[in-house]
Amino acid sequence: MSEPRVLEIGRDLFARIRRKRAFSSPAAWVDQQLMNFSMRDEQLKAQLFRFVDVLPVLRDPAAINRHLKEYLTIAADKLPDVARELLPLLPEGGIAGSLLAKAAQFNTRRMARR
Repeated sequence: MSEPRVLEIGRDLFARIRRKRAFSSPAAWVDQQLMNFSMRDEQLKAQLFRFVDVLPVLRDPAAINRHLKEYLTIAADKLPDVARELLPLLPEGGIAGSLLAKAAQFNTRRMARR
């Protein structure tokens, strides 16, 4: 294969990568995948919006996690198998509960800014 042909193939590959690269980071790609998944089902979408609506008035991690679990349980049959299996195990208190609540708050705010 000649050098001009190698350069042509390389340029073509990089052009394709630039066109396909719709996301600026892996986190943006994950966000988009989660958004696509959650918006496909009306029941799941409604439960997530209910959680987002009530989140600002929830004052402690236990309340945040309790509501998250409650809303997702209603749409549990719409969740992936692994999420459905882990749902009953969501912590309400302790360090794990605090981390879960902070993650829910952080990600909700981050998605709202998009």
